[in-house]
Parts: sequence; structure tokens; C-alpha cells
Amino acid sequence: MSNTTFSNCFSNYGYLIDIRQHIDYNNIVPKNIKVTNSSPLFTGSYCRFKIEDSIFSNITSKKSIPAISNSKNSVYTISNTEFNNLHITDTLFNEESIFTFENIKLNNITTNSHAILYVVHSNLKINHFVANNILCTSESDNTSFILYNSYELDSQLFINDLNITNSKSNGSFIKIIGESNTVVIENSNIENIESYGSIIKNASKKSNIKISNLKFNNNNINKLSCGCINFSNDLYINISNSFNNYYSKNYGGAMNIILEHNRFKENYAEYFGGAIYTKFSKLNLIEAKNNEIIFNKAGVMSGGIYTYHYSHKNLFNNNSNFIFRNNTVNSYINNYSSNPSSISLDTIIRKNPINIITSDYLPLSFSIYDEYDNIIHDFTKYYSDITLRVSLKSEKTYINKMKLLGNICLFINGKIN
Repeated sequence: MSNTTFSNCFSNYGYLIDIRQHIDYNNIVPKNIKVTNSSPLFTGSYCRFKIEDSIFSNITSKKSIPAISNSKNSVYTISNTEFNNLHITDTLFNEESIFTFENIKLNNITTNSHAILYVVHSNLKINHFVANNILCTSESDNTSFILYNSYELDSQLFINDLNITNSKSNGSFIKIIGESNTVVIENSNIENIESYGSIIKNASKKSNIKISNLKFNNNNINKLSCGCINFSNDLYINISNSFNNYYSKNYGGAMNIILEHNRFKENYAEYFGGAIYTKFSKLNLIEAKNNEIIFNKAGVMSGGIYTYHYSHKNLFNNNSNFIFRNNTVNSYINNYSSNPSSISLDTIIRKNPINIITSDYLPLSFSIYDEYDNIIHDFTKYYSDITLRVSLKSEKTYINKMKLLGNICLFINGKIN
């Protein structure tokens, strides 16, 4: 099939062409075809497609069926092809197939489905792929641009030279799940993305992840428990030579993390960790070298790196591991921080007895610190529910007849005066 145009072609069957049981024969090669305002092109099963030099455009589908092909258990190799102005309610292709995308352009694609590209069980290879103005509008936290589920198979997601710009998603933009998989993302750029969830989320039970030369620019994450990159469970992670707008949240598990030659620059988090947010409990096991954390911002705490519960102070003290510069919260320098950890009494009380009379004052000052011994400047009053009660204790019995007023206080910008 070559040099063919399908324009305003519709079928009550749902698809224009039905082909089955063709995988052991020659490739089906649609070459230089144009599909405009028409029903989905293929359905069937067990086929081998090689789509080349083609354009799919101006397609609106209100049916919950794949917009391009519903051929199951098939092999697709798609190259030099464009998908423009599609408004669909499902994915582009049936998910139960093997896909290779080479030199692809997607522009103005809107879906109300759980994904635009959805792949299960099988390998997915993406090389030289440009996507612009992608809208994933399904239910919150249940829609993605790419949804990859390896299930119980040890399959691979390989992405090279992916360039995504000016897009929105009500869920994680790229979501990876399954029992076991390998994920490689290289030489890619993700820019001007707004998502209710992570840009890249890997919730696989076991995953080997390699990310290199990945750039994030001007992305907006509208959910507290997420980040540009969100990892969890049993992972081996290697991130290198990646720059700009990277904001990660890593949850426990048996993680092995390598961070080398990365720059985290000009990122913003609404709450914590403008560059990195982590719950990883063993930061001392991270292999880090030559990372820059510069000009990042956060709304509540830590313009640079925020560690939820645990810290390892030496990780950030080695200048060869991390370089911090101008990371701020409300214009106040705050390079790295953690949850509140300790409270200090700032008032110097000597061993001499303190004599006070009825209605007199005993002024005391306190400060609240994180695990890095930084005073927590709570400009937004996020920790306004932390209170301090001061009580009188004495071995003498008449102390029980005394009443202490004004002994319950709130911290303001990290201090009680």
C-alpha cells in the first residue's frame, strides 16, 4: 500500500482494513499514505506493520477504540511519520504489541484516555521523536502521554532524542509500572510541561534505570507528592549529564542511586525541594560527583534539596559532590533542609536561682532547627501547628499551687521570643 490517501472515509465496523494472522508473512508496508478525517485504519491481530513516510491528521474519534490501529499481538515499525490535530478518546494503537518509533512528529494531540502511547508486556523503542501541544485530559492521576507496563516480563523501554514541549497532563506524563523492566532515557528534552503528577514516574517493583543528557526546562508540577522524576521500590538508578528543571522524589526501597555531572537549575516547587525532594533513608549510599544545584526555588522549604526525614550531612559538605548557589525560599537563601528536627533554648540561664513574683514575666527564647542545624524560617506558616509548652517543675510541694500563664507558644519564622 503506497501513495494512497484516505479522506473522509468511515466504516460502521469501526475500522477501514481488517488483517489477521499475517505475522509469519511479509511486512504490511503502508508507505506515503495520508489519512485525514477518517475511521481508524487497521484492526486485526498477529501482523507485522512497517509504516513509512505517512501523515495522520485532523481525526476526531468519540469511540473508545485505538485511533490508528487496533491490531493486537502485532509488531509495528513506524518511521518518518506525522500525527497532527487528533482529538481522541483512546490510545493511538492497541497496547498488546511491540513498537519501534523512528523520526516521529506529534502535534496537537488530545486524548481522554489513560494514555496516548500505551504498551504492555513488550519492548518499546522511541528514537528521534518530537511531540508538541499534547493534552491528556482524563481523570486526575490516571492519564499519561506514555504508559508503559511490563507486567511480569523483563522488558525494555528505550527512549533517545525525545523532545516534548508545551503539553499538559492530568497525571504523570510518562508512567512506568510492572514487575521488572529496564528503562533507558538519553539525549532528550522536556520543556514547558504542566502535569498533575510527575513528569517521569517509575513505580515498577524492580527496575534498572539509566538516564543521561536529559534536560528539563520550565515545567510545572501541580501535586505535592511528586516531582519531575519520581522513583520507588527496588531500583538501580544512574543519572548523568542531565540539566535544568529536575525535581525528584525518591521513596525508600532498595535503591542504588548514582548522580554524576548534573545541573539542577531554575526549578520551582510549590512546597518543598525546588531541585530535589527525597524520602530516601540512606543518602550516604548515593554515589555523587560534580552536581550543581543553582537558582532553584521552593514555596515552603528548601530551594535546593529537601530530605523528608533523614539526612547525611557529609553528603552535601563535599564540594566535589554538590555545589549549591542561590537556592531560595521567599528570596531567603535555603540550599538544603529537612523536616523540623530539634528545638533549642536560646535564653542563657545561669546556675543562679531565678526569683519571680506573682504576675511577673520570665522571658524565654527558642529556635526550631532542621537536621542540618539550619533554623527553619517558616514564612508561609506551614508548620503553624507546632506548639511549645513550658512547664514548671520543682521538688517542693507548693509548686502545685502555682499557675503559669502564657506558656504555650507558636513558632514564627523559626523562633519564639
